[in-house]
Amino acid sequence: MARRWLIASSALAHVAIAGGLYVSGIWRIERLEAPHLQMRGLGVMVPPPAPSGGPVAAKTPPIERKKRKPPVIVQLDERKLVAQIDRVDRVIDGLVPNTEPNDSDDVTSTCIENCGEVKQAAPVCGDGSRDASEQCDDGNKVDGDGCSSSCRVEVKPAKRAMVAPAVLSGLRIAGETQVHPSAVTQNAMMRTDVTSLRAVFLVCVAADGSVAQASLRVPTKYAEYDAALQSAIERWRYRPYMVDGAPVPACSTVEFHYTMR
Repeated sequence: MARRWLIASSALAHVAIAGGLYVSGIWRIERLEAPHLQMRGLGVMVPPPAPSGGPVAAKTPPIERKKRKPPVIVQLDERKLVAQIDRVDRVIDGLVPNTEPNDSDDVTSTCIENCGEVKQAAPVCGDGSRDASEQCDDGNKVDGDGCSSSCRVEVKPAKRAMVAPAVLSGLRIAGETQVHPSAVTQNAMMRTDVTSLRAVFLVCVAADGSVAQASLRVPTKYAEYDAALQSAIERWRYRPYMVDGAPVPACSTVEFHYTMR
């Protein structure tokens, strides 16, 4: 009987030990799986979604301002400056010639005299100084005072003799005197019932017999005919008008009369 109880007690002990080992094993397994279970509950950081308006533009970097360099101060050699000023004064006073070459570093490098070829200014008529290209210069630009407005010596015209129209007409030796108006002028006369025309010219003959002047004094009121008459007079030739055996210019009036038939 005691033996059976011993065997039963031993069996219960083994069962208790086995149960304890089993429970202890299960508890260790739960401890090992606990960190994995905790990792499953951790949150994951997810970046926020991009805005609907597209990517944000990058900020413009600030403009870097350049630092200004400090001004360069040039120091002049006082002794050299005084020497150069003294030399300039001596050149101006004519004490020494200006033979020093032009130096870009010299503060007095401006040429004063004998500086090479200098272009001469164009002559000015009327300044009172006669230049090589001028015959005279009386300080003005007035004609008729012996020196013209172009600084040329004026030759005083010889005195003209006023003669009768018949005398001047008797000296004429060549030239057309029968000058008729053109068809255009004649048609204009008929439209205005004009049948006659009269023109008066002052004609001056030079000492050699050529016509020196033909100026219209009384026009015909038809410019084309007046021009034709003046052109004809300028081609006339005369014998010289003589006074005390010497030819002199002579002037007189010349009249033209035209009648339409």
